Amino acid sequence: MMIYVLDQETFFRRITVRLHLSSRDNPENRISYLPVLAEKKKDVAKREAKMKESKQTGEKAAIRRWQENCNNSRMDCDLDNMTEFALPDGTTKNERRHTGLKG
Repeated sequence: MMIYVLDQETFFRRITVRLHLSSRDNPENRISYLPVLAEKKKDVAKREAKMKESKQTGEKAAIRRWQENCNNSRMDCDLDNMTEFALPDGTTKNERRHTGLKG
């Protein structure tokens, strides 16, 4: 599977071309990519909406949240809560909060 970091239109065009090429050999391949494509479209739309919201309100807006392993061995935790924010200037910022939980 190929991964591209491209603008939205180019991304969907490349995925569609890839789907058509892979469906020649096995028609089931085309069906298997459709949920991934739909999820990507939804993620892009959500991200754009949060960027627009941030610009309108002048405050940061949370785009997504997840957990990662702690990156600081001096902290007494195993997991960090991560949040990606849309900023009013059109950029994004990731914030890390240590949970303070050690297993």
